[in-house]
Amino acid sequence: RRQRQMCIRDRLSIISNTYEKEKITDILLIEFKKPENDRDYFPKAKRQILSYASYINEAYAQKGLRIWAYGFLKFSEEILRDLINDDYNQIYTSTNFPICYKYNQANNTIVNFMDYSSLIYDAENRNQLFLDILRGKYL
Repeated sequence: RRQRQMCIRDRLSIISNTYEKEKITDILLIEFKKPENDRDYFPKAKRQILSYASYINEAYAQKGLRIWAYGFLKFSEEILRDLINDDYNQIYTSTNFPICYKYNQANNTIVNFMDYSSLIYDAENRNQLFLDILRGKYL
């Protein structure tokens, strides 16, 4: 029952660069985690993403498959501290929390964690840039 509830709350999307299995070189894995006040929130998210990456590598055994994984979480100072202590690199944003990323050699995966507010801010900036281009601001 608990496993079923987890599937309903979280969202996972897996996208590849082609539908032809033997030609796949890159896979995008996106995991949206429901915000929780659980101390194990980040470790569970990381474990799930790495498990998905491992399953993908088992299913697509061709050499050189790259996986780009994104975990969207509700950050806190505690989660940021866990990411830093786990040697994640940081890309600073204009929001309270950076984008954190780390290479996982076992799965040839770049794992990125991003706070929902950073995701929203980034989307708003991209939309504004697109509108500015349509309005001729950069011509």
